[in-house]
Amino acid sequence: MFPNRGEREGNEKERKKTPMTTKQSQFQKALDFVETLPSDQQADFVEVLRRRLAEHRRDEIAASIREAKSDNRAGKVKKGTVVDLMRDSRS
Repeated sequence: MFPNRGEREGNEKERKKTPMTTKQSQFQKALDFVETLPSDQQADFVEVLRRRLAEHRRDEIAASIREAKSDNRAGKVKKGTVVDLMRDSRS
């Protein structure tokens, strides 16, 4: 599942050769930390992360729906048929 120590050392040498952005560096640090955890804790971590990502996505969808409803109430939404859409997209 995870690279053996020799493979990781090789990858670390490659990482040292290429400059990393702060985000990449933080991401790599997080991966390195998770790899130090026992397998059961790694699995728990993945499950918690998946739940949080799903919750975040639900929040984004809810915000998008609220914005769409607000735009509709404000008359900012254009209504029509598929034919109307196609005609508008060509002009």
